[in-house]
Amino acid sequence: MFKPTIVYPDDLQDDWIEQIMDMFAQGLSQAEVAAQFPVKPGKKMTWKIYQHWTERKPEFKEIIEDGLFLSLAWWEREGRTNIGNRKFNAVLWYMQMKNRYGYRDRIEQTNISKEEKPKLNRKPQDPEKWSQQYKHLQDQSSPEMEQLLSAAKRTNRRKARKPH
Repeated sequence: MFKPTIVYPDDLQDDWIEQIMDMFAQGLSQAEVAAQFPVKPGKKMTWKIYQHWTERKPEFKEIIEDGLFLSLAWWEREGRTNIGNRKFNAVLWYMQMKNRYGYRDRIEQTNISKEEKPKLNRKPQDPEKWSQQYKHLQDQSSPEMEQLLSAAKRTNRRKARKPH
């Protein structure tokens, strides 16, 4: 049975940095590295001690961050090099990336206030109402405006005759 013991820096194997960097370079997670942490015989690294060291020992934290970078590089390389491999489980890789590194689907969201929203008129306006609403333009009378008004009236009359 495993009996937790306190691990001190002196309990680490001499080449512990190289060993954990090799583990991270193979894509291992922090939990996997902590479980296999290279300590001297009779000692065992626990998750609690690993977290404590990561939070309180800046030099240890820096080594772990470098290792996490190597792990990320391994996972990204796996995805990139296996993109054409039919046997590659892309969904499992994707889930690993989401859960390990916070990858997510890009969701484009635009915030348009009510004032900015374009008004869509589905029903044609009544030509007489339209004429009255824009009478001030009609009074300024230009040949182009008269053509537009008469075209709008003709179009709405045709639509009014067609059964829906």
